[in-house]
Amino acid sequence: MERAQDAVFIIEINPEHLLRPRTVYANPAFFALTGFRPEDIEDGSYPEIIGPETDRAFVIECAKRVAAGEAVECQVRLYRKEGSPFWAAVRSHPLDEPAHYCVLMFRDVTVQRAAEGRIRLLSRALESASDLVIITDQSPSQNEPTIVYANQSFLDATGYASDEIVGRSNLGFYSAENDPKVVEAMRRNVEYGLTNEKEAMVGRKDGSSFWVEVVGKPFLDGDEARRYRIVIGRDITLRKRAMNELTLLLAAAESLLDRIILYERDASGAMAVVYENAAAAQAGRYRLSEMLASAEAGGETDTYAKLVRGEQLTQLMLEERGTAAPEIHEFTARSIRNAGGTVEAVVTIERRIEDVVYRQLMTLPHSESEREDG
Repeated sequence: MERAQDAVFIIEINPEHLLRPRTVYANPAFFALTGFRPEDIEDGSYPEIIGPETDRAFVIECAKRVAAGEAVECQVRLYRKEGSPFWAAVRSHPLDEPAHYCVLMFRDVTVQRAAEGRIRLLSRALESASDLVIITDQSPSQNEPTIVYANQSFLDATGYASDEIVGRSNLGFYSAENDPKVVEAMRRNVEYGLTNEKEAMVGRKDGSSFWVEVVGKPFLDGDEARRYRIVIGRDITLRKRAMNELTLLLAAAESLLDRIILYERDASGAMAVVYENAAAAQAGRYRLSEMLASAEAGGETDTYAKLVRGEQLTQLMLEERGTAAPEIHEFTARSIRNAGGTVEAVVTIERRIEDVVYRQLMTLPHSESEREDG
């Protein structure tokens, strides 16, 4: 006991004063851990190792069990002589029967408890995360990465139970609908210990698939004996669907004869062109810009005010074609607002009205001067 690394403390059990028994012996490790000295206990005094945050009710319950002849293991918050607290892992058992003497062996586990607390916190965070999280073992002894952990979001998204996931290769969960080059690139990155940042389709247990934005990073355990990888995925199925729909809409817009232009507010607050389809680019006319410029010059003063109010601007405009008869175009502009109601963008569409409509308009009863004015 004199050479033991654990603190050893022997007391005489006093059923009437379970928190203040008589001290019989303490080894050097006890004095080193608590800061007390041999003379502090030579008369049998009990050292003040129980302090303000010690769970006294718990200590009394453990003492009663030892007094009844039971060996007890627990963790309890104790105090050093100078007043600083520490967590101790305590093993207590009686030395005789019936129990009159008890030996307590304890060690400082403050750092260990803090680490375990961080692990528990991390575990709860991973379990409650909305992102899909798995951890794989990539040690050389493994033929391929095998899953050692999958959070609840991953299980819910894929439809698998934990025992159906753990021990399997995570690469096997990627859908056959993926581009083989993408999956092969991810496999190579795993093999060479590189980070993966990809978009891929993950298969569900029922055979369906969904899009996931994947980020996988390797890491080592504390003693660098094993290689692991954390893989975090986010379901982007709705985003991919929206992007596909947007691509189709843009393709459709590019094929239209109507002129479509999108304006957004730039750093100076002016409306700048951020998109124009092929028909608008070929025409090279930016009527909204011209109207706003005219408004600033005292012309169309209510143009922007109407857009701010949420009104749709609609005008019929003539476009000269040299010696050919002019074309008549219907011009519309509508504002796009953010969640706060502020105008963020404006989309304009110019649609050419057929010549027959133009001729019909020109045959309406007007004076000759009115017709010449267009």
